[in-house]
This record gives sequence, C-alpha cells and structure tokens, in this order.
Amino acid sequence: METHQLLDRHSILSNKEEAFALQRAVVDKDIASIFSLVENEDLRSAVLSKNPHAIFRILGDEHEDLRKVICEKNWHALFRILGDEYEDLRKTILEKNLHALFRILEDEHEDLRKAMLEKNFHALFRILGDEYEDLRKAMLEKNFHSLFRIVDNEDLGKAVNEENLHSIFRLLGNDDLKKAVLNDDTNALYRILKLQGASNVISIIKKHDLGDAISRGQILSKKWLIEQVKNMDLGTVWLCAGWYGTLATMMFEAECKVKNIYSFDVDQYCLEIAEDCNRPWVTNDWKFKASTADMYTLKYKTGEFVTKKSNGDEQEMWAPPDTIINTSCEHIDPIYWAKRIPEGIRIIAQSNNMKHIEEHQHCVNSVEELLKQIKLTNIEFAGSLPLPGGYTRFMVIGYK
Repeated sequence: METHQLLDRHSILSNKEEAFALQRAVVDKDIASIFSLVENEDLRSAVLSKNPHAIFRILGDEHEDLRKVICEKNWHALFRILGDEYEDLRKTILEKNLHALFRILEDEHEDLRKAMLEKNFHALFRILGDEYEDLRKAMLEKNFHSLFRIVDNEDLGKAVNEENLHSIFRLLGNDDLKKAVLNDDTNALYRILKLQGASNVISIIKKHDLGDAISRGQILSKKWLIEQVKNMDLGTVWLCAGWYGTLATMMFEAECKVKNIYSFDVDQYCLEIAEDCNRPWVTNDWKFKASTADMYTLKYKTGEFVTKKSNGDEQEMWAPPDTIINTSCEHIDPIYWAKRIPEGIRIIAQSNNMKHIEEHQHCVNSVEELLKQIKLTNIEFAGSLPLPGGYTRFMVIGYK
C-alpha cells in the first residue's frame, strides 16, 4: 500500500486531528501540520508568522540589544550596537548634548535635526550610511534576510526565509517525523502511527497486504455499521464472510458491546490474517476467533462449529450467536442464507449496487431490495451510504 493510502485509512479510522495532520505533513509536506505534531511554539511562530519576538526567543540573550532595536525601536540598544564610534551622535540625540552636536555638525544638518528632534530612524540611518543598511532593513522594514545576515544562525534563517524543511527539522529535532516527511521512511512512519494509537488494522498492513479490505469504501462502510450498533448489546457475534476480520478489529477498538466475535470465511487463507489483525483479542481467551467455514453450512441455531488452535489441533466450539453480520451479501445468495437463520437472532446485512463486478451476483439497487432478500420484519435500521467511486452501500439491521 502506498504511503498516501496508508495515511488516508489511518485518518478515516482514527478520525483525530493528529492523524489528519500526519497525513498532510507526510503527503503534502505541509509545514503548519508539521508544527501541529511537534510542540515548538516559538519556531512555529517564527517560521509561519515571521514573528520577530519568537525569532529572538530562539536566538537567546546573546542578541538582546538587537531584539530591543527591532522589536522595541530602543535607541539605547541601537547605540550599544553601533559602539563607541557613534558616542557623540548618541549624546546628541539622546542627551541633547550640544557639545557633541557641534562636534558632528558639518553639512548634513537636516538629517541630524530629524534624528535629534523627531527621533527619526530613517534620518539616523542616512547619517550612518551603507555600512548599516542591513540593520536599517531589519529594524525598519522587518526584513528577515537582512536580520539573518547580521545574526549567525543559518538554519533559523533558512527556516524563516525559505521555510526550508531540512532546516526546520534540524531545529525541531524530531527524527522520526523528519524521516517520514523527507525520506518516505516506512519504519519511522509506523513508529509515529503507533504513538498516535493507530488502529491494529493499520499496524498489520506492515505484515500483510490487505488489498481491497482496507479500501476507502470498505473502511467507511464498516465505520457506518459501527455508528449504528454502538449502543446495541450485540452479545456473541458471528461474522459471516468475515474476510480478514477488519470489522471485528474496528468493533473492538470502538468498544462495541460484544461478548465474543467469531469470524467465518470459506477461504482458509483469511484465517491467519484475521487473527493477526485481532491478535490482542485472540490472546484474550479467544474473545476473537477466526475459522474456515462455509456460511451456508454453519449451525446458526445450536452454535456448533469446529475451529483450530494455534498448534493446528481442532477444537469443537459451542457458541450460539446473538448477532449475525454479513457485509458481503452481493457475493452470496442472501435469500438462501437468511432462510437458515432462526428467529430471535439479530441480523446485520450489507450489500451494494456495483453490478459491474463479476463476483457480485446478488447486488441490489435500494435498501428496499435488500430488505426483500433478508425478509426482516422487526427492523431496527435501514439505510444507504453513498461512497467514493460512485456506488452505494445498503444496510439493514433487525430480526426475522
């Protein structure tokens, strides 16, 4: 999976601002998002707002006089920077010292008058000449290129003036975010995702290719289901055509009210991946367990099935379902399947209208069609969800 897809799914699953910020930082190289992930308010203010106060807080006390000149227009600090060479000019302007004035006076009377009587900095810098052009621009024009020609801090200069990412990260010191943004380092990205508490669905992508199981449509469809059932007591849940078990992972992480989730898929290849996706709950007394089985032959009434232990030995189970979920009704004959489910068991079924896909032999065009297939009489929910790609997912929840 490409990095931008991984981060997109993480953002959808997490639905937290830090996840969206990570997506913008890595994919778009968005500097504001980088600063939202790394706490450094002064550097953020310096780079994004060009705030001179923040710049000088970073530069430190070494440049206190320059700070006072630029931020406060402080004459005393200015003359401390200019030095003893301009002591007479300092006395003339700040002390109104006439002896100093007449030591200076030649032909440039007007500028001196303005500097002395009006505290006019433009006039002062005309007296000082080109030697102090950078100081003039830094002070009077807030020209940060001039400021950083005065101040020896190349990285801060490049960060403020060029928004140079390499310089920003040398100042921030966040190595993993730097590697993820600048080097497309997958290992660093996964370390960040772990710190952000990414879904186990995201974490497992490093080990398994989940393919279409984590497409935007699949993730959004499952989130939609979870939103509808989050206040329902689902009891023991059976996932029919459970695939890689990503729905179970999302339900556990959303703290849905479930006792256990048992996932069944006819494809034996799904078992290992489904259990990796749900490893924390597999190891918790089989709160989750995947099995290879055909949904058409499951014993829904008695809850009997055979699963395998980690050592390959078979284990007979008895766990009658309170809720049965099938999000793949377009792939199977939902009428025949639903007939096998006894009354008193909650059914959650999803289908879609993607008839152009060869494997989709039982699509529907409306939620009403899906209700006719499943034949629910006690309906708790029936709705549709438009999805990216121009198709619609339909869902019904209720009892026969």
